[in-house]
Amino acid sequence: MLRCSDDAALSISARQQERQNIIFSVVSGDSQTALDASQASLDELDDRLMGYNETMQTSYKIANPAVTLLTHEPNVVRNSVLGLLVGMIFVFVAMLCYEFLVGIVSFTFQVEKILGKPSIDPSYISKNGYILGVGTDVSKKYGRDVVHSGDIKHGNYVFVVKIGTASEKELQTLVKVVSDYEWITA
Repeated sequence: MLRCSDDAALSISARQQERQNIIFSVVSGDSQTALDASQASLDELDDRLMGYNETMQTSYKIANPAVTLLTHEPNVVRNSVLGLLVGMIFVFVAMLCYEFLVGIVSFTFQVEKILGKPSIDPSYISKNGYILGVGTDVSKKYGRDVVHSGDIKHGNYVFVVKIGTASEKELQTLVKVVSDYEWITA
């Protein structure tokens, strides 16, 4: 790695190909620095080749003294959007895996499978029975008797199930203990 006077880093490398061809590569963050370094390398090679030709009485010459400038600008917008999408997908998949391993209900079809019936419209809840929050604190939100999971009584229940917080084990236990129930989502 060489340093220029303006403190721009660059690297110069050479590799030999077939038939004794040599290819020089100059890499720099600044295109003008790369162009200047390429021309300086070409001039130095030409001077050394002329000295060799005089000493050895040969007539070697540089076959292609042209400098080809290739620029590569990083696509910041595309890389940012792609990174954001991959990050979101990773977080979503990690969250679903965590919820699956812990036993959290992530979708309503899981609750329907455990409770054996679809959810009802909250406006059709009858006035008799108890409200029980599963994965959420319903307190006196519905203006009815609110039961905590440790105080299960005999009677009709409406489970208020919070998707993403309620656990499958808690729902399975409630189904075994309570005989008559309906459910809504919080």
